[in-house]
Amino acid sequence: DIDAKLEKARHLETSCSQLLRSATSNCYHIRALSSHELSLGRFLASRGEADFTLAGDVMKRTGSVHEDNAKFRFSLVNPLTRLQSEMSTFCGSGLGDLSDSIRRLEKARADYRAALLWMKAVSEKFRNPDSKWQLGKFREAQANVKDTKENFDKLKGVLTEKIEMVGASRSNLLSHTLPYYQTEMLAYLDLSANHFHKLLTELRCLSFFLSFYISDNIMYIDII
Repeated sequence: DIDAKLEKARHLETSCSQLLRSATSNCYHIRALSSHELSLGRFLASRGEADFTLAGDVMKRTGSVHEDNAKFRFSLVNPLTRLQSEMSTFCGSGLGDLSDSIRRLEKARADYRAALLWMKAVSEKFRNPDSKWQLGKFREAQANVKDTKENFDKLKGVLTEKIEMVGASRSNLLSHTLPYYQTEMLAYLDLSANHFHKLLTELRCLSFFLSFYISDNIMYIDII
C-alpha cells in the first residue's frame, strides 16, 4: 500500500530530525552543566584556600572533585558531536533525496488521478464511436492514463527501494555511533561515582562533626 510506504518514509524523516535535535540539545546542556560545575568547583577551591580551618579543607576537597567531575562530563561531548555530525549529514543527503522522491511520487499520483478523471469525463461524452474527434479524444485520454500509471508505478518502486536503503543506512549509522556514546556515558558515571565516594570517605576522616549524604552525585554537608 502506497500510503503505508509514505507513512514509513515520513516516520524516518521525523525520527531522524528529532534525534538530531536531541543530540544537539544534549550536547549544549552537557557543556553548560559542565561549565557551571567547573565554576562551582573553582569557587569552593578559592574559598577553601582563604580559609585555614577544617571547613576550608572541606571546601578545597569538594571543589577539586567538582572540577574533576566537570572535566569528566566533557568526555561525553565527543561522541555526541560525532552523532550530531553524522546524523546531520545523513539528514541532508539521504533524507533530502528521500524527500525529493516522495514529492515526485505524490505528483505522479496526482497526475494519474487527474488522467483517470479526464478519461472518465471523455468516456461519458463518448456517444458516437464513428466520430473521429471523439475517438481521438478517448484514445488520447487512454494513452495518458497508461503513461501516468507507468510513471507512478515506476516511482513507487523507486521509493520503496529508497525507504529500505535509508532505513538500513540509519541502522548502520546508529550501530556505530550510539555504542560509543553509551560506553563513554557508563565510564563517566563510574568515574564520577568513584570520585564522590572517595571524597565522602575523606570527609569522614576529618576531625569535626559532619552529617552528610550523597544524592544523585550531589553532596550536601551540614556542619554541626
